[in-house]
Amino acid sequence: MRFPHARLRSKAAALFHAHFRQWFGDLGGDRVFDLFGSYPLLDEAINALGAAAVQLLESADVDVPITTGVIYPRVVLPPDAADWSEARALAVLNHELAHVKRLDAFTQLLAQAALALHWFNPLAWLAARQMRLEREKACDDFVLAAGARPSEYAHDLLEIVAQLGTKREYAVALAMARKSQFEGRVLALLDPRRNRQALSRAAVEQHKHAKIERDDTVVLSSRIIPGNEKAIYRMIDHLFRREAHVIYEDGSSPPVHVSGHASQEELKLIINLVKPRYFIPIHGEYRQLRRHGEMAAAMHGAVGSVLHIESGDVLEFDELGARKAGKVTVGRICIDSGSRTDVVEDLIIKDRRHLSEDGIVLPIIAINKLTGKVESAPEIVTRGFAVGTGENGFMQEARGVVMKTLDESSEEEKGDYGVIKEKIRADLKRYIVKQTQRRPLIMPVILEV
Repeated sequence: MRFPHARLRSKAAALFHAHFRQWFGDLGGDRVFDLFGSYPLLDEAINALGAAAVQLLESADVDVPITTGVIYPRVVLPPDAADWSEARALAVLNHELAHVKRLDAFTQLLAQAALALHWFNPLAWLAARQMRLEREKACDDFVLAAGARPSEYAHDLLEIVAQLGTKREYAVALAMARKSQFEGRVLALLDPRRNRQALSRAAVEQHKHAKIERDDTVVLSSRIIPGNEKAIYRMIDHLFRREAHVIYEDGSSPPVHVSGHASQEELKLIINLVKPRYFIPIHGEYRQLRRHGEMAAAMHGAVGSVLHIESGDVLEFDELGARKAGKVTVGRICIDSGSRTDVVEDLIIKDRRHLSEDGIVLPIIAINKLTGKVESAPEIVTRGFAVGTGENGFMQEARGVVMKTLDESSEEEKGDYGVIKEKIRADLKRYIVKQTQRRPLIMPVILEV
């Protein structure tokens, strides 16, 4: 798809071009094009958002879409916008027009003025940065509300961020993407907990077009996915609060949903149309894969070979055909929050699970580094570990266990912090397990005073 464009030739256009350059600086002279013309996607986006008329431009001096102007809003696209797909172009326009509808150019101007007055205050810069991020997230929600899929829109953002180069940013302009904000925005886009479902928004009167009114009938022709029960039932409650008649599977009426999957006859129709050389069932539990394969194998003449594979099986294709060729290790890989590369080992996961279930106990002992003597009674700090009734007595006895271990240790053992920590840990663990049948993580701490 190509964008229609024409150079700015008229006097009025030249005056606008001059004003545009004063606002942004030099944008490359005759490389600025007026794209407003008869571009249908712009009209569609404007109508969908209810925004004002917008001037749509192209400039070689920007590498990401930007928006500026309060009274006369303008959206400026980079040169490679001519090669975008229609879906990406519409998503970009919806995002930029959301800025226009929200008057974000005005708030950006106020923010820059505040930074000019309070340039010495780091809190002002932090507030401006957070406001910019929240503003972009709000416009992202406009794009998704217009019908864009989160995964596809996130991919579009990635492609746009990848084009960021060394061209300068304009303080009063609203850039669609910045590398510093990209990760947070993508995480927000793909967050399954955020409410973007049309019916959920309509149930709380947040949908722009759909509104649930009294005596409306809402049919939930679907099964509740395990884990989503609370959210679904909250939505149903909101529908009932609006006095709608809600039909859903609660056991009191015949089912309104059969299945979201194809029937056997529909599966056979697909096989007859495709006539695959190799048929490999991949969706469902193994029993379902097996029955799917048996059904295909019974269709003589329509299917060549049926191969059954499971997670980890290697399927190899070459000039001789297809075959299973061994297995590889597969499964979940855990990474630390905020990182995309730091893989968490199984031992660390085990320790974290241990901490979450039994807690941690920190016996703290102050030892004089010159004399080796214990300066005061041991203190015991716990997190995620509670003994219930009689806690004071339990903690007092635990301190006694630590003190007894210290008293029975030689001066040489006390001088070796590794040895004394292990003795305290072993004795305290034995006491806690005997008293509570729990195994918290015990980490003795030696303070030199």
